Amino acid sequence: MSSVIWLTGLSGSGKTNIAEALRTRLGSALVIDGDVLRVGLCSDLGYSVEDRKENARRVTELAKLIAGSGTPVIVATISPDQASRDSARSSIEQAGIRFFEVFVNAPLEVCEQRDVKGLYKRARAGEIVQFTGIDAPYDVPRNPDLKCDTVDEPIDVSIDSIMALVGVADAQSPHLCFVGRWTPFHKGHWVIMEKAMAEEPGKPVLVLVRDTSFDFWPAGYRKRMLEASFREMDVRASVVVIPDISSVNWGRGVGWTPREIEVEADIAGISATDLRARMQAGDQTWKDIVAPGVADFIEKNTA
Repeated sequence: MSSVIWLTGLSGSGKTNIAEALRTRLGSALVIDGDVLRVGLCSDLGYSVEDRKENARRVTELAKLIAGSGTPVIVATISPDQASRDSARSSIEQAGIRFFEVFVNAPLEVCEQRDVKGLYKRARAGEIVQFTGIDAPYDVPRNPDLKCDTVDEPIDVSIDSIMALVGVADAQSPHLCFVGRWTPFHKGHWVIMEKAMAEEPGKPVLVLVRDTSFDFWPAGYRKRMLEASFREMDVRASVVVIPDISSVNWGRGVGWTPREIEVEADIAGISATDLRARMQAGDQTWKDIVAPGVADFIEKNTA
């Protein structure tokens, strides 16, 4: 399930540093940096109350659009008022995307000493009016999902805390990998995954979706189907669409092991082709053979 990690705090508190380090640890994520948006998408906005609300609205819609495609999003923006952050949470969670508010905390005097981008100096000189912390207020988060103190806390500790909060595995951790078309994701697939997970307990799960041109559903649809099923079963797994493949090739000592999982004959006999035929014939027994959550997903997402 996609996530938006919303880093809020004063300018100079360390949001950008945390965002970039977090992106590296996640392996695949997109950072929305408030200062970058200020010279691009939001270059027409100032620092008035109304402009700040509009800025937050645009960031919210952009984060929702990207996360909705399956890419984790890290927002690094001051977003000074609690109401805008609450609105962002509500909008993003209503779209079925997880939202985590992380308060990146550093005292104003420390942020002003850092002043990496020279914004405090410009604000003190009157070149920027209504600048947060100088002549505009910052609403300290009432109940953030996490607080990171960047004065006393090493950045690695902050990143570890965020990773634990979001419940995702470090990209550098060895994963159990499963490759398939998943048309649809059925009980046979899930039994194989369960057996592999039991043999290597605690390992994070990576599911790769082959982007085949001839399939019953597009790869993005199948990715969302898998994510819906894993949510239903409360399983933490990363689902990634990959180009179609014809072979998997390796040399000696590559650091991973190809493995065939043996299952009972009745499980091995489950056929996705048969399931699709039942669906097209109106035979509702297909619902009993797919993995948990899949039938509900298909019924809700079929025109």
